[in-house]
Amino acid sequence: MPTQVLACLWLLAIGAGGDTVKKVVSTPWWPPGTEKTAESVGIISHGFVFMTAMMELNETLQKTAVQEILDVHDIAVAAGANLSDLVDCYVNVPSGRGPVVREALLSAMPISIQQHPPAFTVVEMPGEYKFVPNSIMCTAALANTTSEGQRRTWKHDGLYGVSAEGMLFLEGASASQKCPRDPFLETKDVLTRIHQLGHMASDAIDLVDCTAYLADIKDAAAVRRAITDFYAAAAIRPATTLVQAGGLPDGKSVLLRCTGTMSDPAFARMPPVSIDGATITDRFVFTSALLGRNSSGSDAFDGLQRVLKTADVSLKEVVTCSFYVKDQAHMFDLFAGFYEAFNKENPPPPTRGEYQADTECDDCLVAMKCVAARLPPAAAPSGLGMPSFSGSGKAARRVNIKEGVMGPVKHMFSEVKDSKNVNLRWVLAAPGPITDSDVELASTCPAGQKVMVLGFNTNVSPTAGRIAKERGVRIENFKVIYELFDTVVAALEGDLEQEEKLVEKGSGMVKAIFNGRDGKVAGSEIIEGMFTVGNRIHAFRNNKKVGEGVLKSIRRFKEEVKEIDEGNECGLSIEGFEDWEEGDEIRCFDVKMISPKIVKKK
Repeated sequence: MPTQVLACLWLLAIGAGGDTVKKVVSTPWWPPGTEKTAESVGIISHGFVFMTAMMELNETLQKTAVQEILDVHDIAVAAGANLSDLVDCYVNVPSGRGPVVREALLSAMPISIQQHPPAFTVVEMPGEYKFVPNSIMCTAALANTTSEGQRRTWKHDGLYGVSAEGMLFLEGASASQKCPRDPFLETKDVLTRIHQLGHMASDAIDLVDCTAYLADIKDAAAVRRAITDFYAAAAIRPATTLVQAGGLPDGKSVLLRCTGTMSDPAFARMPPVSIDGATITDRFVFTSALLGRNSSGSDAFDGLQRVLKTADVSLKEVVTCSFYVKDQAHMFDLFAGFYEAFNKENPPPPTRGEYQADTECDDCLVAMKCVAARLPPAAAPSGLGMPSFSGSGKAARRVNIKEGVMGPVKHMFSEVKDSKNVNLRWVLAAPGPITDSDVELASTCPAGQKVMVLGFNTNVSPTAGRIAKERGVRIENFKVIYELFDTVVAALEGDLEQEEKLVEKGSGMVKAIFNGRDGKVAGSEIIEGMFTVGNRIHAFRNNKKVGEGVLKSIRRFKEEVKEIDEGNECGLSIEGFEDWEEGDEIRCFDVKMISPKIVKKK
């Protein structure tokens, strides 16, 4: 089987008509303009509505739950959705109150939703204020009339997930009962089962975001090691955030809450890309936790801005954030930092949830994980795309293409995508010059993979050229589209390992079996063609192949010869196979090494 080339054609995103990138939602109790001085209560983006964490305080738990669900309902309806469209909810509760709060919130929903609820993760963790016991932060899919886009629920081996609009939301899950209490083993157990559930929902699933809730934050290193080990052979890794929480089920060490993308052809989704600190999909950028030592989070906001810049988005495109503050007394410092970063400098602000939790950085006061909206890639009528990276042993090449005029380049590769040796991945797309950020993004390619930045009928900025030289990134710009095509094809074929081609040289029949100096000898009659020492031998019995090996020696009477042709009898010694029986058919092959071609000549 030939080695496959993993080819990723990197293109900067352009907008698709009719898709909402970021739109603020208002309600009667959170009227338009409120977001100018506070967070947005809801943000519509790429088929989903992201909601701010809802908090209420009433005389009973049930009344509080009912009011919080009503708040969620109001935001969903204002965005054009409903409670039945909820796909994911995260709930923080006081110590020891997880089960009763979960029951109260779910029972506040209509019975039809209780039977197929959103992914509903409940952890014991203080929230924004000491006097408010819990909050609920949800995401809903906007109504979709196509069967492919409709909301569906999935169950497997104790896991629960909800899919909609090409995304899969996993409820927080712990290790199975058979797994020993060990954070490393527990993490790998959960990830294995998550991917099993994911493959029920889609041909391929890529986890793009995971939050790990740890019973003891001291286990963070073991959990990170498990995630690194699990994805060691993969090109795509989820953005990861680790925080301490209570109430994990059955005394387990780790609870994982993850989000994934599905290879759903109905949405022409392109596989994600992992960079340092984030995972990029065609619609969103999911960041790992950005840590800050300033109580306002100013240094963490700076780090967030740097990560998003690498993904070609900015703070203006952030749609939702979760903040983890080490000391609840610093919550208002964070609010001030949020106001500065978003309300003043990058409006409109995202939705948000705030919690008190320890992180892996002992002296950090703030951790923030965010989701930013991207301009979606242009539709790919050529059908280019590929499934998830499935393991090691594949050559890899990532190519960043910028076009002066969008459209023609990707159509050139329709015949390449059909090659058995190549999987093409279109990740980013846009017109415009080759810029610093293109080179920065290309240079995040995993070690060992070759990188190319190609331009068609465009320009290269001077600084981009300098940075590319420093980073060892190859840039080429073309005026003739077929020269670009030939360059990519030549690069891909150059990455392919040679493959064997067997050319049949002859056939024979085993007449008797003898014991020789080096093992069994097949006394054979050469029926057709010629056998030569060093040829590949295949043995067949009842028309089924039973073994193969290399022709080590040929003995004609008492003389050892290098070759023998048809009509002669001889003794054959085969290295790698001795299980002969009289009547076995022998076929002899010459082995030639050829360089595979990914495009057929016409």
